[in-house]
Amino acid sequence: MAYQSLYRRFRPRRFAEVIGQDHLVSGLQNAVRENRVAHAYLLSGPRGTGKTTSARLLAKALNCENLGADGEPCCECPSCLAIESGSSMDLFELDAASNRGIDDMKDLVRSVAIGTPGRTKVYILDEVHMLTKEASNALLKTLEEPPGHVVFVLATTDPQKVLPTIRSRTQHIELSLVGAERMQELVRDVAERAGIEVTDEVVDYVVTRGGGSARDTLSALDGVVAAGGIGASVLPLDDLVASLADSRPDAALAAVAAAVAAGADVRELAEQLTRRLRDVFLVLMGAEPRELPESALQGLRTEGAALGPAATVRALETLGGTLIVMRQAGDPRLSLETALVKLTNPTVSGDVEALTRRVEALEAALAAGAGAGAAIPGPGEVAPLPRPDPKATTPVAPAPAPATPHPDPGRPRSERPARRGLADEARAALARASGGDNRPATPASAPVAPPPPASAPPPPPPPPRAAPSPAEAAEETGSPAARTPSRPEPSGEIESPAARPPSRPEPSGEIGSPAARMPSRPEPSGEIESPGPPAGASTADAPRAEAAPGQPVHLPDPEVLARDWDQRVLSSLPRRAQVRFRGHGVTLDADGTVHVVLPNAPHRDRCAEFLSELTEAVQSVYSPALRVSLDVGVAASSSGPAADARAGEAPDPEPEEVDLGGLTDAPPEGMSALDRVEAIFPGAEVIEGEN
Repeated sequence: MAYQSLYRRFRPRRFAEVIGQDHLVSGLQNAVRENRVAHAYLLSGPRGTGKTTSARLLAKALNCENLGADGEPCCECPSCLAIESGSSMDLFELDAASNRGIDDMKDLVRSVAIGTPGRTKVYILDEVHMLTKEASNALLKTLEEPPGHVVFVLATTDPQKVLPTIRSRTQHIELSLVGAERMQELVRDVAERAGIEVTDEVVDYVVTRGGGSARDTLSALDGVVAAGGIGASVLPLDDLVASLADSRPDAALAAVAAAVAAGADVRELAEQLTRRLRDVFLVLMGAEPRELPESALQGLRTEGAALGPAATVRALETLGGTLIVMRQAGDPRLSLETALVKLTNPTVSGDVEALTRRVEALEAALAAGAGAGAAIPGPGEVAPLPRPDPKATTPVAPAPAPATPHPDPGRPRSERPARRGLADEARAALARASGGDNRPATPASAPVAPPPPASAPPPPPPPPRAAPSPAEAAEETGSPAARTPSRPEPSGEIESPAARPPSRPEPSGEIGSPAARMPSRPEPSGEIESPGPPAGASTADAPRAEAAPGQPVHLPDPEVLARDWDQRVLSSLPRRAQVRFRGHGVTLDADGTVHVVLPNAPHRDRCAEFLSELTEAVQSVYSPALRVSLDVGVAASSSGPAADARAGEAPDPEPEEVDLGGLTDAPPEGMSALDRVEAIFPGAEVIEGEN
């Protein structure tokens, strides 16, 4: 007699021998014992859980000649023996995966009415979800109202693919995977009955390979017996999981190469790795698979601790998508290798998952108290933040960053100096414009004048200052009184250099530096004043910031101003304002007035509507000390190199006068077109042609 597989030799012969499906066994036994068997059953569940075996046991019980009081078949009568041998006329099995057409179903329906020797004729349809829609519809009527001696048992692994109309006509019973303890008992019992010596290691191995399926477990036991022991697996799942935990792409690629060289299928390797990661995920979430033995669960706990929940979920999602891609890929191995490299080396991928993993690594390093030299994965090394010293009792404030006038934009943000206030920036700019040295400006609280030349004697010390008056105290505290000038405001008239009276000679010990012209008491910090608007020019109504008394205004380069006028200034204005100001000359005076030269007075009046917006744009781009003037022809003010450049420009020519006496009146409105032609060409003769 040929060798028969263990799962066939030791198939359950009674309901009591079915393991792990107590709800199914009790339901069928009670139905047989109480004669309440339904006309159709739908058994669903994973492979190898006893769907077909339970259907055959039901057929034996319904046709057994010596049925027990508990609903168990005797397994000795001719009917039971015929069903066990597969020669019974009362049991009809159909593989719906290979007989799925409507013609096959018509043949089955025609044979339903034919009688059999036994009491009940049982039809078993395996993988019923494989039936076509037409075949399923052809079965509906017979399945709903079969003859009294017919019982249908439908078995499937995918009940959701079965038509709802079929499910509604059956009694649905779901089967589940068998737990590890029950499966270990089954393996030891089968090994004892078959005369096979097994160790605990072999039992755990075959139970793990079976994954809760009795048929797969006994098939794995057959393989161990045939091989003489547990052989090395061609699927290096342990090495692959270790490479994911250690972030080693070289180890992952080496494991795939070794598996392929040993004859493993790449798709099978990807599927098994996904199943292993699923088990790791369940263990991490506290839902340990009950079909795995304790030794396997211990290994999964170790792998889960090394991977972590986030990396496990990311690996499951990536490999799940890779399995879909591998179905249509020309080289499935390349798809698997690419996915493994992305999982083990986040720097090769710029997606959110890779960035998340790098952030998680950084957080883990910070939580572990890594030092400044801890290595963080990623293209750029990120130094962890310093941890505070728990022993320190007095907090130490960080040293202020040195203020430099021009921070280097290329330096990292963490190394750039702190940004200074507006008053400090203004003082530094005014000092550079006045001819002083280019050293960084000191804070407003301690102004320092530029050193005089070596040939000049040092300036005399300032006289001692008396107690401040209430107005001066308010000025030093930054109150509104501090912004009130102690000297009369300028009248707003700007005189040309020729009209200004000559300045009196300065003492021999003084120079024309800003320090020499500063008053005896310091001006309020951050307040900048400017002279009033020039006479005869249109300027903004809003007051503008003014420079400190005695210090010239820091002006931008006139050439840069003219070159960037459209892009930096006009681009921020409304569209109508851009059209009115664009294309006209722009000059700059030494007193900080920007002159917009317009062609005529009406155009200037139209542009004056947007003068305030233009002034705000100029001050926001360059300096709050600048002002804007709208001029006709050559600018009114003429001082400095910009004014000299404007002096050579010719004014717009005067409009040509028109002699009104040379104009002729328009023809009357009542004249026709022909009359107008005759009036234009006197003496012309109109010739009317034939049509």
